[in-house]
Amino acid sequence: MNHDLGADLMTDYSDPCCILSQNNAFVHPGWMVAFGPALCLPHMVQKGWMYARRLYYDDGAWQSQPEGIALPLSPVTDPSARANLGLRLAYSRDGDSWDYYLEYVKPEGWNQGLSGAFVFVRRIAPHPAYGDTPAYLGSIAVPAALGTTATFVEPAGNVRFEVERFDAEGRVLRVRATRL
Repeated sequence: MNHDLGADLMTDYSDPCCILSQNNAFVHPGWMVAFGPALCLPHMVQKGWMYARRLYYDDGAWQSQPEGIALPLSPVTDPSARANLGLRLAYSRDGDSWDYYLEYVKPEGWNQGLSGAFVFVRRIAPHPAYGDTPAYLGSIAVPAALGTTATFVEPAGNVRFEVERFDAEGRVLRVRATRL
């Protein structure tokens, strides 16, 4: 696996929530040793370590929908939740194509170094020097209040992502992707 890239597709170690970027470490109080974070969703998918039936994959049909696509999403660490554990959305424009990966992460377990709950937006596209390595595009802080929506437009301005918390426990989010 290669180190994660930034949205510029050139800067290494840019993902704040992937062990391949070496960010957001935390010191375990019982062991006094630095840990974290976990491996990000795109790397887990590449290695075949993600439940295939729990990863929602859209081949790009969502792009033709005026309202985009809205899907339930739960953290990989909560497999008993009744939602997808990851989202993979194919995107194409002007002959270029890639997949967006959306992952809901809470500050627990290996990800204790995070300051709060986030949906991370990444993409994988072929890169001449690195191959198919994830690029971190940004994150969306999960709203604390029910029914509240947080929005993020990825750096190239292709897609708007919206995250809504709609259960009191925060186990399941509604994520919407709309092509701009």
